[in-house]
Amino acid sequence: MPGKGGAAGGIRTPDPIITNDVLYQLSYCGAGLRGHHSRPEWAAKVRSAAALGKPRLAARTLARPAVDCHKLKAMLSPSRPFVLIDRDGTLNVEVNYLSRPDDLALIPGAGPALARLQAAGYGVVVVTNQSGLARGYFTPADLEAVHARLGELLAAHGVRLDAIEVCPHGPDDDCDCRKPRPGMVLRAAARLGFDPGAAIVIGDKPADIGLGRAVGARTILVRTGYGAETEAAGIAHPDAPDAIVDDLPAAIELILAGGPTPEPRR
Repeated sequence: MPGKGGAAGGIRTPDPIITNDVLYQLSYCGAGLRGHHSRPEWAAKVRSAAALGKPRLAARTLARPAVDCHKLKAMLSPSRPFVLIDRDGTLNVEVNYLSRPDDLALIPGAGPALARLQAAGYGVVVVTNQSGLARGYFTPADLEAVHARLGELLAAHGVRLDAIEVCPHGPDDDCDCRKPRPGMVLRAAARLGFDPGAAIVIGDKPADIGLGRAVGARTILVRTGYGAETEAAGIAHPDAPDAIVDDLPAAIELILAGGPTPEPRR
């Protein structure tokens, strides 16, 4: 039997608060601690996931054997940078109240660009207002079918989204998730374990830029969808985007080059 700092199931950990339950689940998920156990933030992440002094962490956070691998990895891994992408007009070609999978088409070059982004270690979350649900233009099943098709198109390029966050409400509903309100981003951040203020928001409308401002993220406006109209209309300080580019692939190239530089705020 391994002692403190020994191996259990081929996974090493010097921190006794990471119990056998956690080790079991890490093994199940293929997220071993080897090579990471010396990072002090790992122990901090574990402790922050449950009350201090509660070493039976896994029993409080994850049901065994029904392992939530995404939650576990987000909880134990050092935070990845995340890019938050609008759907219609940014990721896929704008279609008014898109409701049919056959009408879905990616922005040219979006798939390979997202593959490069994920290969560089970024997480990707789609954040989309879908008031067509509230208006009765399409059903939740229609939306699920569209997103299933989106997943297929992206998978062809080796891309798997970390999440799709949807606001189903209309503009007159008093919700906290319709962009530019921050609810969708806060939900994703809580579930995936990232800092919204360290994220980058990409979109084609003022609401996307406003969403970025609401959570303290950097912002990129694309000229696809309604982006050219948004640029022509102008967005006054302090709500101007940090960068304006032609499309999603150009936005991703900017990110991979270290941009955008935050726009000074007045």
